[in-house]
Amino acid sequence: MKQGLRFVFVGPPNIWVLVKRKFYDIPFFIYFVSVHVMDRKNGACKMKLLIVDDEPYNLEAACRVLKESLDAEIVMAETVSQAIDVLLVLDFDLIITDVFIPMGADFKDYVGPRARKYQDDMQHLGGLALLDSIEKISNPPKILVHTACTDFALLQVFGEYVVGRIPKPAPIDIFLKEVRDALNSNDSWFL
Repeated sequence: MKQGLRFVFVGPPNIWVLVKRKFYDIPFFIYFVSVHVMDRKNGACKMKLLIVDDEPYNLEAACRVLKESLDAEIVMAETVSQAIDVLLVLDFDLIITDVFIPMGADFKDYVGPRARKYQDDMQHLGGLALLDSIEKISNPPKILVHTACTDFALLQVFGEYVVGRIPKPAPIDIFLKEVRDALNSNDSWFL
């Protein structure tokens, strides 16, 4: 765990609230996090998904659909900094992220080569900074991009861990199909 941070888990089973408090900083950041829970019947671990989107409706809808259809543990984050803080603590099977998300706190800490290319638009392209940060994790999870972005040049810089793209908005059946395909995929989207 990162030094100088305190994590407290509270809430109902499957959806937990993670409260992060920096000792040198008073603000609290609250986001929804699930804890790695063992299935009591067969001892198998539940699938864990991280959903990163700054639109509350998208977060709630995606969480509800995935939880019901996949019986997955869901973690939600609204900014790049929230997502990275959670990634430092928990492992995931799949990350579903928008490209146009805010950076959050500590903007300069997350700017990698992919994000620097679009630095002028960085406040709106936080997803690229998230992708740069994910590549630094040992054994990174698969990534599914859920975005309205249609700029092919931008889509090409997503990287090898991106296994697919869901256009935004997408009907529920298409969203679920893409998530299932991404979970079963062994290939990068652009290979």
